[in-house]
Amino acid sequence: MQDISSWVIYEYFAFSKNLGNKTACRWILFSVDDIRPLLGRRPQCLKGITMHRRLSLLTLTGWLVLPLLMGGCSEQVREDRTITFSDNGKAAGFQHGAEGVFVTNSQTGALEKVFQPDEYTLATSTPLWAPDNKRMLFTTAVARQTDPDAPPPGPVAAIPWDIAPEGRVFLKQPIRYTCWLRTETADTDTSKPVALFEADCLHTGYVAANLAVRWHPGGQKVLYVKQIDEHHHGVFEFDLETRASRRVFPHAASAVIFDYSPDGKYLVCLAAANEEPPSRHGMWISGTDGANWWRVPHTAIGQDQDGLVSIEKLRAARPAWSRQAAQFAFVTSSTPAENQTEYVLYVGNAESREVRPLLTDSEQLAQLHWAPDGKRMGIVAGEQSPLLQFVALDGTRSMPINVRPVRKFAGWNAAGDQLAYVAPEAFSRTLGDSYWAMAFFPQPLARDVIYVAPGNGSAIGDAVFSGMRVTFPHWSPTEEKLSVWFTYTPTYRSLLSEFLRWGLQQGDPAAIFDVETGDIEWMTVNAAEKAQVGHYHLLQKDYDAALEWYEQAAAELPPEIPPESESMFRPFVGLQNFAFFHYYCLDKLGRTEEAAAKLAEFERTFFPPPAEIPQTATPE
Repeated sequence: MQDISSWVIYEYFAFSKNLGNKTACRWILFSVDDIRPLLGRRPQCLKGITMHRRLSLLTLTGWLVLPLLMGGCSEQVREDRTITFSDNGKAAGFQHGAEGVFVTNSQTGALEKVFQPDEYTLATSTPLWAPDNKRMLFTTAVARQTDPDAPPPGPVAAIPWDIAPEGRVFLKQPIRYTCWLRTETADTDTSKPVALFEADCLHTGYVAANLAVRWHPGGQKVLYVKQIDEHHHGVFEFDLETRASRRVFPHAASAVIFDYSPDGKYLVCLAAANEEPPSRHGMWISGTDGANWWRVPHTAIGQDQDGLVSIEKLRAARPAWSRQAAQFAFVTSSTPAENQTEYVLYVGNAESREVRPLLTDSEQLAQLHWAPDGKRMGIVAGEQSPLLQFVALDGTRSMPINVRPVRKFAGWNAAGDQLAYVAPEAFSRTLGDSYWAMAFFPQPLARDVIYVAPGNGSAIGDAVFSGMRVTFPHWSPTEEKLSVWFTYTPTYRSLLSEFLRWGLQQGDPAAIFDVETGDIEWMTVNAAEKAQVGHYHLLQKDYDAALEWYEQAAAELPPEIPPESESMFRPFVGLQNFAFFHYYCLDKLGRTEEAAAKLAEFERTFFPPPAEIPQTATPE
């Protein structure tokens, strides 16, 4: 049996061919290819359903409207969902949008919710741990009212978390963010986050992409970005003891990001001075406390089509630091002629203040990570079929390590003897009777494989995980573990489901994955994510484990809310649920009566019957 896609997709479209008809019709669309790998046969409950090969007008309209909806959105910044570890590896933390901020207790390992954003919060940042492994920082952003005569901003319509496993996209708007400090103690009350300070910025992305604050290496100060006039930002330092601030980066910039080297000896700022002299533009490096700044040569950052340098351009230009302190590398891009972009990899030394080019390529160079010995680095080259290669300090490039295109390179583990990367599963499709040429479109990003390879790049490595989408892989600083987000996504979807959020409910459970044992520490925060874990175990045919997670998820579901009106469009409000998979799991375990009840629940909630349409009298 060929496991080519997802377990099941149910999507439906209700309409009436003629308003004079007494009964409305339902158009039920699904792909049997998506359910066969799981069930092995067509389920009895779906027999008799006719599959029509038609392209709905709404689907076609969606294709036409989508470019218009996405066009014209400048200054986009993508959210950072990296699950961070404390330096000793005993605790992890993450933000989950409207669900809040979560951390694992360093003593018990239990997942704790430490902060709940209110309805006015636009974005929340990933927690950042202090050097003492007990304290952490995070930020939250709200809309800032720039017109004093305008009414105060109301609650925000949050961007749904589960529609973007790679992180949601945030647009430019004035914000005011709060920096929060949380200290882990045995007393729950004293562990509550406290507000340290507020600052203004011109883009929500500073918070969403976790760019607003950083710990000083000494652990008693916080660096932060703040708007200083109508168009510019500055970088400041907040003293936790005196609560006083001072400016550490001397230049104003329309966009700026900053960070410390891993050993804390150097502070680096990347500045976009769109309206300032070119001499202020680029990468700047100083000592820990922001003295004696050095503008790194060759760091003029390319502009966007509107002539400005965006925050995303600065993120792409950030240096990668080696464990040998002063050594760093970065990539620049330029378009000298005939729209042919040229990428140059530079290596520099912050102590000697020297920079030299290492290699030039017409293919994109990205995702730099230094090997622990500091003698080479890993780099992902190309966009269409990205290759993972090593680059030595003399510019020599290795043969590609990967076979399938690399989506994400996580770098080396703490010991340096293993590296990890993510690549897509082999994607195939069957051109059978149930293949939808237009109504269903393949989703090649739906399945990933985590590969763990020898640190010297001598082999492709072993596939240690597959079957779900994998995003934001991040090594533990002390153990053979990766923090990741696992997402189950159907491999075929229609535009109806994308726009109206029908079909299999998504979720993005955070997890800690042990690459040695294959054990997964799930960090679920709601019913949808518990159902996702159930799906994972069902895919592995571990029915007992799947049932346990489905039952946990079902216990957390909100009460069923009936539609407000009885109309022919009632099927549009059918609940997204996992009752069908719960039923199948019970059936496989021989619990027939419970399975029948769960199947009845699925049919009642997922396919609600359309209301009767009164027959209108025909005038004589």
